[in-house]
Amino acid sequence: MHVADGAEAAALWNGTSDAQAVFWDMPQGKLAQDVPSLAGYSSVSADKNAINHIRNHHGNADTEAARGQLAVTDGDIARIPEIVGGYDGIRSVDIAGTHNKRVVFAKRFDDGLVVYVAESSVRKKDLKAVSMWKYPQSANAQDALNHAMSLYPTPETEGGVSHIQADDSAAAPLFQAIITKIGRASCRERV
Repeated sequence: MHVADGAEAAALWNGTSDAQAVFWDMPQGKLAQDVPSLAGYSSVSADKNAINHIRNHHGNADTEAARGQLAVTDGDIARIPEIVGGYDGIRSVDIAGTHNKRVVFAKRFDDGLVVYVAESSVRKKDLKAVSMWKYPQSANAQDALNHAMSLYPTPETEGGVSHIQADDSAAAPLFQAIITKIGRASCRERV
């Protein structure tokens, strides 16, 4: 269903829409300048699967509070066109084995910092929803973008990445030390 605002996406979240997905016109200008490979794309979309993922994995206030985050709401889902069209920060990376990109947006609102993850489809010329997180208003947008990018494999990390659920800022040095030791041991074994 092609729509002008985010109300229909909120209806998908709430289960009051029969649509399987919603589509918005793709903003050009700033986005096309920041991620040139998206120039000429026609739509931004969110389907039921992505919205259900966000609601089920990032919509519970208690679970998100334990992560130092806020629960995503239907109101945040309705903001997708505003996030993609007027983001405060953006990162993109090629998805290994495809011509597509993972694009992560950060947008600060009065009630928090929203991080929205989307994936491009070269074939469909669409930027499709993958996930969304919400942080307190005081969160650092660059740190949130860095964290989001660390959760997805890149061509450099095709073997996978660690999905740290808790406060990963404290755990990151530990995991880096483990990775370094494994790398050294692996090199010694090859010699």
